[in-house]
Amino acid sequence: MVYVISSIEGSVAPPRSPLHEWPDVKRILFTSQDVLVPGWETRNHKWSSSLKEHTHRRTAKLAKVMWPMLINTNKNDVVVWHDANHDLLRHPLDIIEPNKNYLNLYKHCNENSIEKEKEAIKRRKVEHEELISRCSSIVSNISKKEDPVYSCSCAIYDMSMFNDAALSFHLTWWEIICASSSRDQLSIHSSIKKSGVSHRIIDRFPHVWPPNKERQNEFDFIRY
Repeated sequence: MVYVISSIEGSVAPPRSPLHEWPDVKRILFTSQDVLVPGWETRNHKWSSSLKEHTHRRTAKLAKVMWPMLINTNKNDVVVWHDANHDLLRHPLDIIEPNKNYLNLYKHCNENSIEKEKEAIKRRKVEHEELISRCSSIVSNISKKEDPVYSCSCAIYDMSMFNDAALSFHLTWWEIICASSSRDQLSIHSSIKKSGVSHRIIDRFPHVWPPNKERQNEFDFIRY
């Protein structure tokens, strides 16, 4: 079975109906909103949180990061995360190399280093500089400034490779998000290195950006 999961909080629009339906693919949307989307099973959760700053950014990421605690899977399953404004164009089993890596990520479409991503976040002012600085200090202890940035809008997990390092990856990632920056592009790099989780960086972008209908079939995902 392949599980495709996503999550929405705040004013984020729900995902669209899937472009492609496969008999072995089940889509699950985690949300505290009352929404129904054809092709998606909605699981309503009222996330409890004592976080005061940018809480909706973190609660939306709870399902993204901690989904192993929210859905039941077995070792033959594959789990796909994509942001709500994305959709799959290819079957996940045609994308990954089975039984090799637990975490399969893509290159970031815009930024090509940790340092440039930090600068971009500050320019967009999507989070307080203090939080970015706090996360940056964690990142700098493990990652190098020139390390690549991974796209966190899409990820594919091979449950046949789930082990203690994989569990440690999820726990570490969530810990950093809660303790410092909700910007997962900054925190995922340190989480991978600290946990030692087996991972693969797919040597292409997950989708074309800006949108280009003529090129979208070259990619594994579409972003709306």
